[in-house]
Amino acid sequence: MRIELLKEPFLEFGNDFVSDDPKMGISAGGFFSLSNNTHRSELHYAIIGTNSNIEDVKRWISAFENSIEAKSEEVSVISEAAIIDGEVFDNIMDSEDDESLFKELAQEAKEQIRNDLKAELSELDTAESYFTVNKRLNPDFPGFNDAHPFYCKFVNDEANNIVIKEAQIKEIMENDALIAFDKVIKICDLYIDSYRFLIEKSLSKAEVCFITIPSKVYKKFSSIPFKAGKFFNLRRYLKAQLITIPNAIPVQIILEDTFLGTRRSLQDMAMQAWNFCVANYYKNAGTPWTLSLKDKNTCFIGISFHKVLSSENNVVRSSVAQAFNYEGKRIIFVGEQFESH
Repeated sequence: MRIELLKEPFLEFGNDFVSDDPKMGISAGGFFSLSNNTHRSELHYAIIGTNSNIEDVKRWISAFENSIEAKSEEVSVISEAAIIDGEVFDNIMDSEDDESLFKELAQEAKEQIRNDLKAELSELDTAESYFTVNKRLNPDFPGFNDAHPFYCKFVNDEANNIVIKEAQIKEIMENDALIAFDKVIKICDLYIDSYRFLIEKSLSKAEVCFITIPSKVYKKFSSIPFKAGKFFNLRRYLKAQLITIPNAIPVQIILEDTFLGTRRSLQDMAMQAWNFCVANYYKNAGTPWTLSLKDKNTCFIGISFHKVLSSENNVVRSSVAQAFNYEGKRIIFVGEQFESH
């Protein structure tokens, strides 16, 4: 077997614009979907949460309609994507409960960027270098609306928003007859039942569902001891249950501390807007960019390996973890028929 390290390809955006920077590429050329007739001009969303959380999320999302200037001071670098335990975290909203796992990655990214810009920054004074570092990482957000460069906007049909009563959550949390595990399951059931109702009974179809988790719930039940030294993860359990519901739509879990701006190490509003808007456009079958390749028949496969150690065996198992084409679309492999014995 011969392993070859391929040179990283450029990204292609709308209007045949090519760049190695996603945010610069989108700002200049727009989404690649504009070029291949798959563009989405509207993203219809629903919200599940308490009354106050629903209103707060709507205000938070509406702020992304306008241009947002990035902070001009130096900010901590937070990794925008990583694979942890085989799960892809595509932006900060999906990785909030695993913040500690990102500290090492964030530090590595910060050091790499400093090294890459060392020559450039040496010629600038301190104040300007702060500005330069931040703008390279986090450019101003142009506004997610029906004008350039996105030509797309969020739309909320209030009839699709489903209220979780705060009294219901409080009653479960204060029930001394329940252990912590039973409490978190009952709270998750409130969201699961509401999501199922949205999918099965709503009059108009939502394309993505934003689920808001109150801080008091998340801080107490995000990860609780389960058994045999293992922990129960609220977010992963909730997503696993929702995805099994027939005709499921994409789900984005958003913590109360995020849309209220009270979360520690929170990205500034410009970076939040970039990550949130582009990620949800992609989740709704949009194509923000594609790889600039001469061979459009190329596909990409991620292979995972797991070593199994026991007193009798010492084996390595492997499987296909991710498979996608040059546009980032998932690929399904179909094997030949065989007789089972």
